[in-house]
Amino acid sequence: KTLILTMLLLFALSAPALAASPWIALTSPDPFTVWESRTSSMVPNTEPLTVWQTGRQYMVVWDFVGVDGRVQIDLMKEGKVFQTLSPVGGTAIGHDGKGSQTVIMPTEWISPTPYQIRIFSLVTPNISSISEPFSIIPKQ
Repeated sequence: KTLILTMLLLFALSAPALAASPWIALTSPDPFTVWESRTSSMVPNTEPLTVWQTGRQYMVVWDFVGVDGRVQIDLMKEGKVFQTLSPVGGTAIGHDGKGSQTVIMPTEWISPTPYQIRIFSLVTPNISSISEPFSIIPKQ
């Protein structure tokens, strides 16, 4: 009984600290949204579901708590920054826990290799979020 009460007390004391921890989470791109139709050359169930096209605009959307300042949005390929998509100096974090930025995919076709979007706080770079993988295909 004492152990249970101790555990409950520890949980109650740690819950506010956990709730107050700053975080950021991408909500789009999201793997459950098909941005563009799959092409006939894409093999079902082996390539990412989300597909973006070169030269097109897309909205990157995120939620956040306890983060101030500006964020940077990067297009990642194989775990490395391929291209920064946000303006120089980043973009404003947003308001009321929600933020968004329109980004343009590179105009030259690269490859359908899985890419990811990464967003991170320019004030506290360890506060970040990375999307699920997606493909980029030539604009049709």
